Amino acid sequence: MARCSEKELVKEINDALSIATTITGDTLHVIPDGISVVGARKLANGGVIYTVNSDEAAAWLREPAALENIAQAAGDGTNVSLQLNSVIVPFAPTTIDIENEDTWRNIETSSELATGTIRSVRFLKPVEHHQQGQREAHLVVGFDSREQANRAIRAGIIIEGKELQAKKELPDASRCVKCSVLPRDHDAKTCPNATKCGRCAGGHATRDCTVTDRKKFYCVNCKVTGHGAVDRNSCPSFLRATDVLRSRHPESKYKYFITEDPATWMTNDVQK
Repeated sequence: MARCSEKELVKEINDALSIATTITGDTLHVIPDGISVVGARKLANGGVIYTVNSDEAAAWLREPAALENIAQAAGDGTNVSLQLNSVIVPFAPTTIDIENEDTWRNIETSSELATGTIRSVRFLKPVEHHQQGQREAHLVVGFDSREQANRAIRAGIIIEGKELQAKKELPDASRCVKCSVLPRDHDAKTCPNATKCGRCAGGHATRDCTVTDRKKFYCVNCKVTGHGAVDRNSCPSFLRATDVLRSRHPESKYKYFITEDPATWMTNDVQK
């Protein structure tokens, strides 16, 4: 797949989709007429993001067996998932069971969202990295619909009775969790560099760091003391890399996920 051009990837998946069917129980699922893939974007990790040709095609992807159809068409044990529209929900209660889909349905009901639109819920920072006794944390909620994600941004979300604001998740620069270098051009598993703590730059994993004095923090990217590579809000190197990354994604400048509704064309620098 890595050797194929985008044109070849689009042709191959459309050829496969044209003859693909899936049986779920006693039901035969056939891909509807008029649905096709029109674009492909190759990712550094070997994955591919495909773009379909219409809103109707996008709606079909949310139906049962649709992803199974595509996985079967792609073959070779390919994993297929929706590209979700994710929002950040700050200060959510840490008591919620993010793995339980009943939790997702309760959020939809209390927030007046369409049933089944939430496809994933996770904490922005893994639970194992939360401080002892931490009561609130940022959540990432993934929607299968831009319209529903925009509704959450516009009206907020209610979680365990708590009214919370939501904002569109924007791409951030990522660092290697082993060597702390950014922008990341390799995975930690294949990192050729020595281990460097993202806080003090010592030869240990960031999660094992015991340094608490900010004067002893050292950033391997800025080559200065006073902050670490993990300090997203105060590291100039991270902020610059994030600006560059977002400049390559035009949608980053918009407050909402773009739809045909002109109200979603508001940019982040426009105040209501």
